[in-house]
Amino acid sequence: MTPNELFDAALQLAGTGWRVSATQFQGEPKQLELVLEHDGQSRVVCADCQRRCTIYDRVEKRWRHLNFFQYPCELVARVPRADCPTHGAKLTTVPWAAAGSGFTLLFEALVMLLAGQMPVSEVARVVGGRRHAALAADPAVGGSGPCGQGLECGAGDRH
Repeated sequence: MTPNELFDAALQLAGTGWRVSATQFQGEPKQLELVLEHDGQSRVVCADCQRRCTIYDRVEKRWRHLNFFQYPCELVARVPRADCPTHGAKLTTVPWAAAGSGFTLLFEALVMLLAGQMPVSEVARVVGGRRHAALAADPAVGGSGPCGQGLECGAGDRH
């Protein structure tokens, strides 16, 4: 099994039209980047109306994913935009993240779980940054963490 096949399996990409096309482990501090590629079908689904449409273009997007051991991991993909006759050029959905999110579903779930158990400042330390911990207060993902409840987040902030 190649590293790309291993990450395909770990991300459960079989049957989604997506695959891991490259892996990069570099930088200081070290970070894992998984490059995902769409199968290139000539038709994709409009996120608004579910109509099958031709591809308008592709837009590069990045998502913070769960760490690979102790190393941060990001998914990178050129996501197709559907050329919908009703809605215009619409970004298609991806199976690993909610529409408009910069985080994978698994990363969001981890942050929400941690935010219910500890101050957001501690969540930030665990996940690698205050920006990532701020997800706990995001109403798009439920906002059920400590910051979403108007409690102190541990850094002296009240939200």
